[in-house]
Amino acid sequence: MIRYFDKIGEIRKLYYRSGLYNYFDRQYPLQFRTVSLTYNLTYNLVLSEINANRPGTILYWGHPYYGEHYVTLVGYQYDTDGSNEYYIIYDTWSRARVYRLFYSDVSYFSEYSSIARY
Repeated sequence: MIRYFDKIGEIRKLYYRSGLYNYFDRQYPLQFRTVSLTYNLTYNLVLSEINANRPGTILYWGHPYYGEHYVTLVGYQYDTDGSNEYYIIYDTWSRARVYRLFYSDVSYFSEYSSIARY
């Protein structure tokens, strides 16, 4: 078995975190804040953040389609019988909203950060 520490990945994650803070401080001083940063995004957290009017960003890591890529979480949808739970994103590759099955992608979520007004 080979084990290693991915220093490049860890550095990118640090840039992600500090980049969000710096962007909002410069572009929207005293208007927005990053309210949560988590490594364990659950579907219940998606629902509660969107219901509280806090969109967020998700960092995919090793995703089969997106690879290492940031997307913006903007909503959710689920079947009334609970069989399918979707999260809705903008991926910056198109202008369309993208509906993705939460439990198909959750293992590729590296970080999640929500954004709110002060």
